[in-house]
Amino acid sequence: MAKIQLAPASYDLSACYKFGEKKEIEFVRKLRAKGVDAIINPEKGESKYAIDLIINGHHVDLKWKGLPFYSSKKLVKRDPNEIAVINDRDMKYENDYPGGFLMFWFQQEAGEKYQVKVGRRFEVLIASFVDIRKQMDDGCPKRWNKHRIKQTSQGELIIPEYKYYLDTKLMRKFKYADDPICI
Repeated sequence: MAKIQLAPASYDLSACYKFGEKKEIEFVRKLRAKGVDAIINPEKGESKYAIDLIINGHHVDLKWKGLPFYSSKKLVKRDPNEIAVINDRDMKYENDYPGGFLMFWFQQEAGEKYQVKVGRRFEVLIASFVDIRKQMDDGCPKRWNKHRIKQTSQGELIIPEYKYYLDTKLMRKFKYADDPICI
């Protein structure tokens, strides 16, 4: 079994962006090998802020998840095997791509941390921005993300932002998600 490469520390945004771009290319390659019409969004060549992918004609923002959010059990009383965590900024495409989707690509090995055990999780889940906004508006658990800091010429600036703990049981599996070659 191949070892899964973990994302860089979240405070190194440049490295995170580069890692995300590699994951996008890998994901598109795997989908295309299965005959799925998937491309990196051409707009990304002109703006690094454009939505990630176009899959079967739909705009998709890809969220790769390599580690479970172990502390969700303690922080918001949710099983790490049944959540996907996003930040406020993950909804930035909601207005520009109203028919768009968030796609969560889980590549997580079984493990234990903070006395919380999680099972192996290899799946692809998808939800529209509309459905995710509904979960947020309906009161999905959220917590202040006190670690979101931006470096400025004047020093560190703390950006107000929440983490939202979405219920993945309310999402649907991507139709190729059960094929281990795809994921």
